[in-house]
Amino acid sequence: MNTRHSTTNHSTISRLADFFLLPAKHCKTFFVVGILAWILVFELTNWTSDSLWVWLPALVGDLYVLTLIVCLLPRKWRGVTLLLFYLIVYISGFTETYIYQRYYCHITPQTLAMLTETTPEETRGFLNLCISSSKFWQTLAWWGGLLVFHIAIQIFCRKIRLQEWVERSLTVVVALCLIKWVPTQIEIGRFLSLDQTAKAERINYSVFHSTQWRMVYALKFDRLTQCEMQTLAHNMKQISVGESKNGVPYIVLVVGESHNKHHSAVYGYALPTTPFQCEMVEGGNMVAMSNAVTPWNVTSMVFKQMFSTRSSDEKAPWTDGVLFPAILRKGGYRVSFFSNQFYKSNRQTTADYNGSFFLNKQPFDSLCFDSRNTKHYLYDMGLLREIPKDPLPEKQFIILHLLGQHQPYADRIPKNQGVFKVDDIKRRDLTREERQIVADYDNATLINDRVLQKVYQRFADKKAVIIYVADHGEEVYDGNIKMFGRNHSAQPSPQIMHAEFEVPLEFFVTPLLKKDSPQLIAALREAQEKPCSIDDLPHTIIRLAGIDCKYYNPQRDILSPKFKKRPRKVKNLNLTYDDIINQKK
Repeated sequence: MNTRHSTTNHSTISRLADFFLLPAKHCKTFFVVGILAWILVFELTNWTSDSLWVWLPALVGDLYVLTLIVCLLPRKWRGVTLLLFYLIVYISGFTETYIYQRYYCHITPQTLAMLTETTPEETRGFLNLCISSSKFWQTLAWWGGLLVFHIAIQIFCRKIRLQEWVERSLTVVVALCLIKWVPTQIEIGRFLSLDQTAKAERINYSVFHSTQWRMVYALKFDRLTQCEMQTLAHNMKQISVGESKNGVPYIVLVVGESHNKHHSAVYGYALPTTPFQCEMVEGGNMVAMSNAVTPWNVTSMVFKQMFSTRSSDEKAPWTDGVLFPAILRKGGYRVSFFSNQFYKSNRQTTADYNGSFFLNKQPFDSLCFDSRNTKHYLYDMGLLREIPKDPLPEKQFIILHLLGQHQPYADRIPKNQGVFKVDDIKRRDLTREERQIVADYDNATLINDRVLQKVYQRFADKKAVIIYVADHGEEVYDGNIKMFGRNHSAQPSPQIMHAEFEVPLEFFVTPLLKKDSPQLIAALREAQEKPCSIDDLPHTIIRLAGIDCKYYNPQRDILSPKFKKRPRKVKNLNLTYDDIINQKK
């Protein structure tokens, strides 16, 4: 009897052992390739400061569970499922490796926003940059090498069979790895159950230990943001303001793109890249703020903060405020939004929806704007055709969103309108190709200056203020970061602050307004050195419009005598711009 019972127990244990050994027997190649791909991403992306051995057990646990699922599928589905898993590993791994090698960013909600906000025109330019980038080919070489090794071991593994003791030893190793895997999955599960982005931001990002888990993180975070948009919609429908009194009749907000202020002559650059802006300063019709920063170096994130009356240093999310164009519209202004990036179209793509979803989606579009453009222009000068002709309404607020100095820089320059040549860039530390990129950027900055000149000329015979601000800056081979574009490091350095977070903020005043409101010029000059962040700009614009409402906070209005310096948070970090810029370079 005891012998039979013992035999039964032994048989049960043997069957359980065989069950747990299934992945080691049937999916050896996937295990090997999965681990090697993960190590490749780990070494080439620096996504965590932890040792490789801290998170490798969690990865082994992931692979074991996936392969166990594959082994339990009907035989006819196993090959297709494994092929799908391989495609996910290679495509996602290559993508994250390349964007880190080129832009120093990982798969995050912000990366997802950048990818989805890219228009078809920008996609073509981006692909051209990829093909011409040495980083692209280096990344392709790494992953191509892994693929060759994969094929080799696939052929080799068919000819060998692991001895039973090896299979059992591997199973013991996997069982030990599951000790790390289980709490990691509990933490990920806790994140997936959250209902607020503020809570989600407090989760340890390192637990998302693979590219695929980081994609899950980004998608979930995006979903939470979409839910919070419902709060914004509710707030927007409750807006109540008084009529505009003694406001500037014509207010124009020009939002530039990727403008490194340190390549502008008006901010001290050696080449004459901004002759019109310099002329305006000398004539007393423009004041350039010297200490303005942006909270993000990602367009869509900047637009959220800059359009909301909730600023980045406040505890409440941006969706707890309202979008300030709706305030001006309620206050009697006709509001127009003309964008060369997020234009409104019946052929609106997912990219358009995500990149500026709070502007293109109802009810925000109809609450904020009376008119929008429905097509894209090759150059920003073409966008100015959207500005209404005279006679204009008594009060008009226009937002012009430019392509500015967006990559590729050479595409921003109309034929034969470039002035600066490669030999004008006196940088011995750069190659000729790199100096050409700088020259292209400086020419794009010059074209941007001409666009501002045309905008000013359009309103020169009216009482108008034109505000120019860039969403963020750009790396252009300056300082100690030898790259162009943006660096999306999770821990930005002082150099990144200097090139990408310090932005131009300029107020142009027409002769009629200057004569009628000398106190405005005085307030602008007094504010010139004040440290400010562009996500407080709604309060200044509400003041210029003369609108009395509960959303206006004079302590955040740079023109108000009640203005107070406040922490200028960047990228939702605990550190501020001033904390980072004051670090040792």
